[in-house]
Amino acid sequence: MINVPTLFILGAGASADYGFPTGEQLWRILAGQQVLSPLWISGSESRFGTEYEQKQLSYFQSELKKSQLSPVDRFAEMMDKRNSPNSKELIRFWRLAVAQVILTSESRHAHSFENVSYNEKLVLDPVEPNARTISATPWFSELFTKMARGITDPEEFFSANKVQFWTFNYDRLLEQMFFYSIRATFELSDEKADAIVKSAKIWHIHGTFGEFYGCDQSTLDSINIAALRNRVPYGFLNGRAIKIAADGIHFAHEPVDEERRESLWEEWFKMAVRNGEKQGIIAFLGFGFDQNNLTKMDLLAGAKLEACVKGVYASLRGSQFPQVEEYLNTIGLGLRNRREGIRELLQIIPN
Repeated sequence: MINVPTLFILGAGASADYGFPTGEQLWRILAGQQVLSPLWISGSESRFGTEYEQKQLSYFQSELKKSQLSPVDRFAEMMDKRNSPNSKELIRFWRLAVAQVILTSESRHAHSFENVSYNEKLVLDPVEPNARTISATPWFSELFTKMARGITDPEEFFSANKVQFWTFNYDRLLEQMFFYSIRATFELSDEKADAIVKSAKIWHIHGTFGEFYGCDQSTLDSINIAALRNRVPYGFLNGRAIKIAADGIHFAHEPVDEERRESLWEEWFKMAVRNGEKQGIIAFLGFGFDQNNLTKMDLLAGAKLEACVKGVYASLRGSQFPQVEEYLNTIGLGLRNRREGIRELLQIIPN
């Protein structure tokens, strides 16, 4: 288990290792590299409604491409500021299109996962749907192995590990990977594993696709999603799921849930300070440097860090290292260690 209090901060790079689009890839998909169809329109809706949504979706993709605003959050921010009927409609399609693309990635990952051996991961290219690549760098297995060591009672899995996960990703990859691994390791039912995963301290800073619902992929076809209300099973892709997911998305420029943030922060601070000594570690996993994101977390305020953090570790793209190091130096902390790959970083983080 992980006894050193560790706050994992996940960026798009963490999910990209499992075939989810990075910010740049998401922009390319939404800006028209893939012609999207409005999957949120059900067969019971009118032909006129379907044609209208398709026309408006194509218009959204065209306007995003013409704007050249990247990442896609910038386009949403500009539309939100305009606050016109047309911009509001574009924002609606922004939410729906993003939800559809990410849920499609969840579905592809869920249906391919069981065909991949333990020491390999199947990378599904989000931009080229037919591309398949095998890579032997499954970072989650490194994390789960650390956390599972010494755990005999699955009910204590998350309470025994001194960890929190703050993620900027909409997808529920982290929850589903915990669901898979906990269910198999401790031989649990779907319901029991799902309940344990819900006890994890995982905060989606920009929102997520409804409440996570863990289940075996073989049962997806028999699920009555209407009875689940705002719960969307991982791997489930239909019109209702996309609409629920779209409602859960927050724009990058919108305020975060400050009450949730402060509650998690206070809990982690209590873990990170022992006998008056700071013991905490912050680990960035696949995180791209963005001043706005650091501000949103409020964690990277110098006074807070100096009080409880003894080390910062990071797995970022090479071009991001200088910016992160410079920022940490300005608030009195240095980057303890860095690695290009998330798995390699996890191997050196103390536990």
